[in-house]
Amino acid sequence: MSEEETKSLIAKDALKSLIKKYSSSEAVASLERSSASGQIVLLNTADLAPFPLLDEKDYSLKDVETFKDSIIKNGYKFPLYVWSFNNKPVIVNGIKRWMLAKREQIARLPCLYLQGEEEEMIIYVLKNVMNNSDNALVLSTAFNRLSDIFGLKEKDIRDLTDLSHGQVNSIIHLEALSDEVKPLIIDGSLSFAKARLLIPLAPNEQLRMAKAIIPLSVREAEEKAREVKNLKSPPAQGTKFSYHIEGKRLIIDVQDEKDISDLLERLKGGKQQ
Repeated sequence: MSEEETKSLIAKDALKSLIKKYSSSEAVASLERSSASGQIVLLNTADLAPFPLLDEKDYSLKDVETFKDSIIKNGYKFPLYVWSFNNKPVIVNGIKRWMLAKREQIARLPCLYLQGEEEEMIIYVLKNVMNNSDNALVLSTAFNRLSDIFGLKEKDIRDLTDLSHGQVNSIIHLEALSDEVKPLIIDGSLSFAKARLLIPLAPNEQLRMAKAIIPLSVREAEEKAREVKNLKSPPAQGTKFSYHIEGKRLIIDVQDEKDISDLLERLKGGKQQ
């Protein structure tokens, strides 16, 4: 689905007018109830795509692996919820089951079309993601696309989700974490409470810190993050490296790989500036 297609998906004022109407998890249940009398149809797996706020890269199939053998043998017992966008079916609920079907080369899937306006689908998807406690990167992608594609401000997102300024801000900035760290969030190793502590760090420091705080409690992780922040030394004028201390370790970051040998010579006392 192209960005050009999604630009017509939502009118900001219309969405705001529905915030109070769908301000609770009832948004999910009410739309599903209204479509329950619809007919389940078999759709080609290859013809399906995620709703514009969702991206399959943010999901892990770990929690559906236990059902894989049953699905392959007996098929899907429950339909995926889809919605018609530009005469194409997009998935609003069931993206992980669709991903599993693609991987296992299941050609067709049972689907049920939800009936609702574009703005209702936006709120449905957001509430469903939050109710299902998907990892925070799912929300991060959704929030960033609400902003980038649909032009919503952070306050609008707070109104939609009933989250605080700090929560929304942190979730939005998870998107900027390094590609090495994101899989740890997706597989559940790194919680949102710990992942947000990595946001201020440089990309080359994030993975090291992530591995250090995974076994810690959230409070211990926060203390370690404060310790690193307090001990971190920016490069002084004219120097080519910076350093920070983690417990008994001295971590040195060079600006250029070519400076490593020069730095080693200086540490050994064999080269003077």
